[in-house]
Amino acid sequence: MKKFYDSLCEKDKRRYAAIESEKSSHGGVNYISTLLGKRLIVSVIHRSSH
Repeated sequence: MKKFYDSLCEKDKRRYAAIESEKSSHGGVNYISTLLGKRLIVSVIHRSSH
């Protein structure tokens, strides 16, 4: 997952993180942000998911 994420452009990284966090239940945003290296601000993931 991390290798694929690193290959994406910035816009697609935000979208990918949003999709993955939506697939996870409670705590998905924090989990994905930690998994992908805290590169994404939680509010960015929330904005991209809408």
